[in-house]
Amino acid sequence: MNYNLNNDASIKDANTVMNSNEKIDEQSHRNNIARKRIDDLLEKKRLKELLDDEEGWDI
Repeated sequence: MNYNLNNDASIKDANTVMNSNEKIDEQSHRNNIARKRIDDLLEKKRLKELLDDEEGWDI
């Protein structure tokens, strides 16, 4: 009987670890999306500054 209780506890522990790993993976995915968005915005800002620089357009 104790074996089943220990086995049930092990299954719950494994499920908890799996749920934690899924949450970590989801957070990691959201962080990657946020970093990409920040990089895109910084690049857009850099390019806008280059285009807005009137002195750089001497022909």
